[in-house]
Amino acid sequence: PRPGCSYSLPPVLTLFQFLRPVLLILAALSQYPAAAQADAGAVKQVLVLYGERLDLPAIRDVELGVRETFSASESPRVEWYAEHFDFARFPSEAHHGVLSRYLQDRYAGRKLDLVLAVSSQTLSFVLKYRPQCFPGVPVVFAVRTNEAMDTGNLPPDVTGLALQLDLKGSVDLALALQP
Repeated sequence: PRPGCSYSLPPVLTLFQFLRPVLLILAALSQYPAAAQADAGAVKQVLVLYGERLDLPAIRDVELGVRETFSASESPRVEWYAEHFDFARFPSEAHHGVLSRYLQDRYAGRKLDLVLAVSSQTLSFVLKYRPQCFPGVPVVFAVRTNEAMDTGNLPPDVTGLALQLDLKGSVDLALALQP
């Protein structure tokens, strides 16, 4: 999908099911120029960045989906790393600066092939600090809505999906299933 694409999802679709196409894109990293030039047997390195902490059920589901998808990928093989920012409890710009320095130090010796940003806050962070932390690394994002982020005005190597929740449909389905 191109930047700014959005999809209305059925109310019972889980976050993992929503992210599955994104994960399949990641598993086929050959679409990116850096990956296409690398040896076919090379291990691709992907950094998954979450805006929230791991103990949230939706984040655990996504992490499980990432783990299953990347574990199943034989060509290319994927080595992935995950970072959980907990922006809800630590929203300050000072915290963002600390995270930026941490990421620069931690991944300085690694050649990342892709960054996956899960949430609009994470995408904003990545776009702001990308020149220092991940220069030239393609970004795939998964955000809740296009309104939360201006996904129509992104660099050409940044793409992803925006989820549009159907709350009325969820309530209608719940009432139909459990009158």
